[in-house]
Amino acid sequence: MTNRVGVLGPVQITMADRSAVDTGGKRQRRLLAALAVNAGDVVSVDTLVDIVFEGSPSDAAEKTLQSYVSRLRRALDGDTRSAGTAIERVEPGYVMRLGDSSLDAAEFVAGVTTARNLARDGDHAGAVRGFDQALRLWRGTPYAEFADEPWAMAEAQRLLEVRAGAIEDRADSQLALGGHADVVADLERFTLEEPTRERPRAQLMLALYRSGRQAEALRSYHDYHELLRDEMGLDPSPALRELEASVLARDPSLELGAVGGETLRGYRLFEEIGRGAFSVVRRGTQPAVGRDVAVKAIRAELANDPDFVRRFETEAHMVANLEHPHIVPLYDFWREPDGAYLVMRWLRGGTLEDRLADGPLDLATTATLVRHIGEALEAAHRQGIVHRDIKPANVFCDDDGNFFLGDFGIAIGDATAPDAMIHATTAPAYASPELLERQPVGPAADIYSLGVTVFEALTGARPFADAASDVEITHR
Repeated sequence: MTNRVGVLGPVQITMADRSAVDTGGKRQRRLLAALAVNAGDVVSVDTLVDIVFEGSPSDAAEKTLQSYVSRLRRALDGDTRSAGTAIERVEPGYVMRLGDSSLDAAEFVAGVTTARNLARDGDHAGAVRGFDQALRLWRGTPYAEFADEPWAMAEAQRLLEVRAGAIEDRADSQLALGGHADVVADLERFTLEEPTRERPRAQLMLALYRSGRQAEALRSYHDYHELLRDEMGLDPSPALRELEASVLARDPSLELGAVGGETLRGYRLFEEIGRGAFSVVRRGTQPAVGRDVAVKAIRAELANDPDFVRRFETEAHMVANLEHPHIVPLYDFWREPDGAYLVMRWLRGGTLEDRLADGPLDLATTATLVRHIGEALEAAHRQGIVHRDIKPANVFCDDDGNFFLGDFGIAIGDATAPDAMIHATTAPAYASPELLERQPVGPAADIYSLGVTVFEALTGARPFADAASDVEITHR
């Protein structure tokens, strides 16, 4: 039986009784970490040598690497007679194959997903228990001593972001259960740990207010306002300013179960911010936590289509479970007669299309664009999701110079199969040849479209502007 790999803290291997297994020295731990970062994917020998020997390998490095792999196999398998099952030699390198229960990071992400599904179904007590169970797996910074190295940094940051979201989602469920006083202490600790995150600040304000501590809720807002102004030169979002005004006015809509304004399942809706062939998007807030959202309403004729209905829930789950710092998260979704809805994070910086209206990007900003969106696509492709509509209008920006991939739409799942191509629109100027020919597509189609987008970002023009129509093509 494979022993357990732990990366949510110092990298380690433990047995079923949680006793530690000797993994050897720092180089063996580096090897373990490098394979765990890429669990399920083949890592080339050259890459592993570079990581393990920190860019300065000896002539015997590959042979030494083989001995390190053998030791790790024995440590992982716990039985020399079955050595080799957890780490396999696959050209051009090695791959670590672990189930969710054998890698604490995978177990953590799976646990958070289960807890979120319970919360979405209204089982907030079960969700809190699920979040607690997942969060107990944490022992410190992911990958610890290696967290700041380039090969581990993105994965460490991803896990930290999943943890932060889990803490915030847990607080939502606690607030929904009426546990205002209980959640205050947790949120006070978390806002000290993450002082510039707005969502937990809104949750703390609401928890304080519902606990009869109006003055402290207002003080928390003003402390946050000063922090943003002094350290970042920014103001709180309109949603948080609205929450502060509601606290000051003792707005009844802040009480548990109260609803105020034009609402849709607990979301307060405002102006229209986008319209497409099959949907309308409106800006909104989630008053219970003061969170800015964008609510996409799918048109009735599509929401009532049997083929769409069959795919909607499964594929919405796929998109909702995408966890990456540069993918616009899907917070919520539901379908009802004559309507289907998706609730996403709202980014105040607008889209790349908006930015390009003022002229091309400089080289450094374009490099940031490629890194952020490329990493987001890699995460989506690993889960079998192909976006199929990469273009400037679907790349979003924040106020800190970050780029985010959004508008995955719905019914996109396994785009390598012909029957997966339903109800999606694609701008021909950015579409790959296989999309234009209405053929099955894979990740290469997204890479092609990203290349066109980057060309436009650098030059201000599309590479095939003369040949491309502005009319969108529809796949069904």
